[in-house]
Amino acid sequence: MEIIYSSIYHIDFEEEEIKYIEINGDDIIEYIENIIKEMTENKSVKKFNVKRDTTEIISISNQFVSGANTVNDDGTIALTSDFEEECSEKIATKLLKSEKLAQQRIDRMNKKVKKGSLIQLFVEDNDVYKFILVKVEHEGYLNTETLKRQAGLPLNKKILKSCIIEYNEENEIKDIFLYDSSSSISDYWYNLFLELEAIRDDTKNTGDTITKVNKIIKRELAEHPKEEFETKNRLKGYFLTKDEFYLDEFVQIVFEPIKQMNNNIDVEEIEEKVKNRISKYCDGQFSIDKEIINKNKPDTFFITEQISLIVNGECGSRIVSEMEDGKRILKVIGVPQKVYDVFVRTE
Repeated sequence: MEIIYSSIYHIDFEEEEIKYIEINGDDIIEYIENIIKEMTENKSVKKFNVKRDTTEIISISNQFVSGANTVNDDGTIALTSDFEEECSEKIATKLLKSEKLAQQRIDRMNKKVKKGSLIQLFVEDNDVYKFILVKVEHEGYLNTETLKRQAGLPLNKKILKSCIIEYNEENEIKDIFLYDSSSSISDYWYNLFLELEAIRDDTKNTGDTITKVNKIIKRELAEHPKEEFETKNRLKGYFLTKDEFYLDEFVQIVFEPIKQMNNNIDVEEIEEKVKNRISKYCDGQFSIDKEIINKNKPDTFFITEQISLIVNGECGSRIVSEMEDGKRILKVIGVPQKVYDVFVRTE
């Protein structure tokens, strides 16, 4: 991957100023390279559409591609440093205005838009262009020499908002992916700043993800009923306890425990199938629609014609099976007193 252009601006909407930071030195270059790697490999993204080709960020991105694809008589590309600097300043100013407006909207709720730095990257990756915007929120630290509190870019646990505009070989926009590590994707980021609109809504994402992953679990773990049951329960538990879906996190929580249960199952292969399936038909990040979860049918186990066991979510080790005198026994551990009293045997 070749970095054609990069810039960093500190954004301070309270002071109403942007500050250009010169990219100089191995540490900041490594920091930017890590950002690119983290963003381009991230599967927990949400797809967005362009509202209008004339919106400011999309227009500038298209001009970058056009300039990089136009060759001057002397063999150099038409993308000039003056154009790059002018456009990157416009983008930083647009974010400043968007953050200021967002802060005005949430002032009455005693909330704050987090201050941060905007990293702008224009890269060529496998003969196609990508325009990448990343906001990294500042973190406080104590200067070891002055012993005064300062703010800076975090090396670990970065709080990010990102946008990747991918182009095809014809230099037309192919996909736009957004990511927000702190919460659901902020309105000021996708709407005020980027002027984009989501392709899929949260209701469809929630329902489709549950359906498609359940099918993969049923198919891949059909010969392992215990692993299949517990994996389905972890899936339900994730959607019941989380407000936001992140694909990478979801796969780790739901499928990684299988390795401890059965090392004969190729968990990595199943995880890859899940990621590919979700990436193709759903978003890798979205707000979970709880109404869809409540409508999802529970697992029902028919024990006899008169008895059925209904499991609504993750049950952990509260239901266990044992053999006793040659008979298969199912035990439910930790039942309420009233339920226990109903089934107490009387001599």
